[in-house]
Amino acid sequence: MLLGKNISRKIFSVFLVVWTFTGTLAAQIQDPVSWNFSIESVSDSTAILVFRAEIKEPWHMYSTEKTEAGPIPTRFSFQPDSGYTLDGNLTEISQTTEYFDKGFRMNLHVFNKEAIFHQKINILKTSPFTIEGDVEYMSCDNENCLPPTQKSFSFAINGNLNPAGESAGSDTIPAETIQEVQADLQKDRSLAGFFLIALLAGLAGVFTPCVFPMIPMTVSFFLNGENKSGAILKALLFGLSIVLIYTLIGILVGLTNLGADFANQLSTHWLPNALFFLLFVIFALSFLGLFEITLPSGLVNKVDRQADKGGFFAIFFMALTLVVVSFSCTGPIVGALLVEAAAGGMAIKPILGMFGFSLAFALPFSLLAIFPSRLKKLPKSGSWLNAVKIVMGFLLLAFSLKYLSTIDQVYHLGWITRDVFIAIWIVIFGTTGLYLLGKIRLSHGEEMKPVGTWRLMLALGVLSFTVYLIP
Repeated sequence: MLLGKNISRKIFSVFLVVWTFTGTLAAQIQDPVSWNFSIESVSDSTAILVFRAEIKEPWHMYSTEKTEAGPIPTRFSFQPDSGYTLDGNLTEISQTTEYFDKGFRMNLHVFNKEAIFHQKINILKTSPFTIEGDVEYMSCDNENCLPPTQKSFSFAINGNLNPAGESAGSDTIPAETIQEVQADLQKDRSLAGFFLIALLAGLAGVFTPCVFPMIPMTVSFFLNGENKSGAILKALLFGLSIVLIYTLIGILVGLTNLGADFANQLSTHWLPNALFFLLFVIFALSFLGLFEITLPSGLVNKVDRQADKGGFFAIFFMALTLVVVSFSCTGPIVGALLVEAAAGGMAIKPILGMFGFSLAFALPFSLLAIFPSRLKKLPKSGSWLNAVKIVMGFLLLAFSLKYLSTIDQVYHLGWITRDVFIAIWIVIFGTTGLYLLGKIRLSHGEEMKPVGTWRLMLALGVLSFTVYLIP
């Protein structure tokens, strides 16, 4: 009997522990967001209300951005009081991330791990009072969403025109300043990413049928009858001339920049986006071999005659000749970079893009003139150059959809939905993979040779990306 009682007690104890643990876990799951409210002093008559939310993983909380058919955004309401006034709108201090929500089937901006909000206020009363209000928010994980939750907040303000427990004139940074700094950091990241893309585009331009075969001929010209130092000087001037020519193009485009409002119209209005889409399709069809984009032959001959006169001044025209002659291959790449830069709203962006492109484009010519022995290790020209050009055509065709999708999203047409967008990408990249494997051959292309190791690895990468898109 005693043994039975001991067993019963043990079972009851285990049940109690499990029940407590389960209850605690359920409570945590039902409340994945915990809030902390504090005040930061700016001056004797102004302060910043700080709202800090800690979000447990894998949950996220939605931003204050309103959507037509999406989740309830995070929103703050303040009870009216004669002791203070709100100074400006609520500021999101933490960075949001764009997230495709399967439940709402749309891209939304969410906070992960932490969300910080600032609200600046002007204090009017000399006597103590309390600022009260509510914050309403909605939290979800990858599978489920909790009902909208409402939390009350209160801030005690002393009567000496200072927030409670804070001294006047503290070194708190105003919310507007924090927002400006974050905007600058975001802009810097955007420019750095664009510069990297421009560098990669410049390297891609080197490996095209119009440019790559000219490298040995150009380097041989520098080395012909010249001592080592003279050849290096000419090669450096040649490279600097290429950088100067493309950067001048970027400066001309940058001078036409009409500010952020114009850039916003450029990136959202249907007409420029339709034109950009058509330009990308034209560039893609050019790379795919339907036609060639070339400059007038008279211009090419005129520039070439200037380069034949010799001297250091002729090196600039020799660089200009390379730019003009290679335009049928580099034109679509440069055009795509300038189109992307034009919608950025920053005059520096096209300049930076052209500088990055030209720097990578000119580097092989200068380096191989300095180290001519490396010329022997260059791969020979062949059908692989045409394959590089065709793959670029597929890439431009894929990225052209970005502008068509923008029109659809801004005007809510429902034609290029996320599913349609990804379906087209699956077809484009699947076709690219099959082309790299030699299963598809364009009518104008050279006959495919057996697939080499590097080409096979590239094809596997493209096809793996295609399979990744399918789910």
